[in-house]
Amino acid sequence: MASPLDSTYQYYTDKIRAAGSLYGVPADIGIWQLWQESRYVPNAVSSAGATGIAQFMPATAAQYNVDPYNVDSSIDGWGRYMRDLYRMFDRWDLALAGYNAGPGNVRRYNNTIPPFKETQDYVRIISQNANLNPSLKSNKALVIKTGLAILGIGIVITKLK
Repeated sequence: MASPLDSTYQYYTDKIRAAGSLYGVPADIGIWQLWQESRYVPNAVSSAGATGIAQFMPATAAQYNVDPYNVDSSIDGWGRYMRDLYRMFDRWDLALAGYNAGPGNVRRYNNTIPPFKETQDYVRIISQNANLNPSLKSNKALVIKTGLAILGIGIVITKLK
């Protein structure tokens, strides 16, 4: 059975890791989330009208200035959108639910995973595969990025919020 961890998909997982690092989204979430969305098919189209590897709906693609059929644009937009959803809900499971069902539905159900089977399955499958423990607000504490300072190599530590 195919897996996003197969070397065949390294081209995509490397891009997902880079975007995750840039925007503070755990790489394992992204790897499994985009696998769940499209199986890494860049020209995927859902019955609901979502397109591309990250399955953007047209309004969200426009909001984030994403070309959903361009892998780099789509993965970058995914990272920015997930960062914003995490900031909105303060939990990765709710960020995933917001990505799948829309943030309005998460808010409508009092900041819980909406009672839609598709959304509940989506969050459960990605969370299990990414070893996400939402009760710990997984990966919230610190995102450590290394950077090259003008006078040498430094470490930048930023708190997500």
